[in-house]
Amino acid sequence: MANNNLAVRFTDEMYATRPEVARALGTNLIDSIWKQILEYREDFKNDSGLYDIYKEPLHLIFANNVVRKTNAVSDRINHTFEEYSSMRPNSIERNTLRMDMFKSALRYVAKSKGILANDIALENIVYGHNTNLLYMPLVNYFNALMKFEQSPTELVDESLIASYLEVLNGGGELLSFYRTSEISVPSQKVLINREYQGAPVGEIERMMSNLIDFINRPNFELSVKVAVIAYMMNYIKPFELYNEEITVLLIKLALGRSGLKDAASIIPLESLLSNDKDGLANASRETQKSKDLTYYVLESLKVVDDSLSSVLDRIVQVTRDEVEKAFFSEEEEVVQPTQSVESQLFTTPAPTPTYVVKPEPTQSAPAPAYVKPRPAPKVEVANNEPKVNVHIYQQMDEKALKAAAEELLESDPHLRPAQAHFYVRHCSMGKYYTIQQFKKEERVVYETARTSMDNLAKRGYYRREQVKNKFVYTPISKE
Repeated sequence: MANNNLAVRFTDEMYATRPEVARALGTNLIDSIWKQILEYREDFKNDSGLYDIYKEPLHLIFANNVVRKTNAVSDRINHTFEEYSSMRPNSIERNTLRMDMFKSALRYVAKSKGILANDIALENIVYGHNTNLLYMPLVNYFNALMKFEQSPTELVDESLIASYLEVLNGGGELLSFYRTSEISVPSQKVLINREYQGAPVGEIERMMSNLIDFINRPNFELSVKVAVIAYMMNYIKPFELYNEEITVLLIKLALGRSGLKDAASIIPLESLLSNDKDGLANASRETQKSKDLTYYVLESLKVVDDSLSSVLDRIVQVTRDEVEKAFFSEEEEVVQPTQSVESQLFTTPAPTPTYVVKPEPTQSAPAPAYVKPRPAPKVEVANNEPKVNVHIYQQMDEKALKAAAEELLESDPHLRPAQAHFYVRHCSMGKYYTIQQFKKEERVVYETARTSMDNLAKRGYYRREQVKNKFVYTPISKE
């Protein structure tokens, strides 16, 4: 029973390697404990469909802890796609985000190649103004990203990979496709605990065919697929040049084919090339020894999650100005004496004209110009008719609420999925909801929660009120 508890601890609580278990227990005499751990993990074992250099199968352990982490990152990948897709094509905000994320990607590529490139150099590359030959590897990679963005869902095969290699090579002819020379490092020559830094030349074609098959298959979590492609490409190193660049492009192609389409181009997964190199190298060694891909998957998820955070944070930043202009403009504007406070809210303010009082027939001169500053309201009401009768969502079970949210999205295309999801569960008359509630329940950053609640108010679902130093939102009913 004690050993079984340890098996749960070192699998479900933390997915530990044998050395980590030994350190945690303070002894190297853990043969029986380690055997018990491996036996426990057998219940969660899944075949990846991939094979190592010795043609032995590689597997994954989908234990509870692993599933939670992979699902969380997959959800963030999908959330990134939703946020990006909601931005209008060719809008200033979307193009600003694209250029910023491309510069971030090039920064990681430059770091991995030891190229010093400042922000001005990166700016010149993404806007097509580079004249420095030193930066041509970055220019070529940027051109490959543009190629992907144009055709993000293509079937991956050797012909497509060759076309990307040509772009990375600056359009020059390739003398060979797969690597023809062996990689010679000390760890690859030893007989015991041999560690490969690249597949033997004779095994490359077989292993790449196996990997291409895996990339085109739709039956893995997105986060797992990202990590496994990164591991296998680093393990095989199939090309003489551009292995790292092709690795990231293959990951983006896998995501593109899995539904992300061109949104995959802006996720700076190039960070896998230069971030956490020691951690990924250790995880790679452990995977080679154990045939267990889970070690590499868990380590790479940390880097991938940081990349997704950078995109989501940047989306908030580039849309903030537009949202604040629409919702919170503090510019003065003319207010007619009969105009209500409510009718001014959530509208784009026009330039402030001068209100001139026409003279009475007996007047010899016009009255002074009159400009009334916009008052600061405490209670805000959206200038929209409510879209729904909120009572229809009460007493619904979770399945019905999910269907209701989908129906709401179909009836109002200006809503985002998270907004519909939150609203149908928080629309009780007389109750007040907060930005923090949205942030916690929809698992988003504060700025996204704030703009989401304000959009719901703008669309007529809530009335926004100020209570002391914070805003609260209460539902509005048609009835």
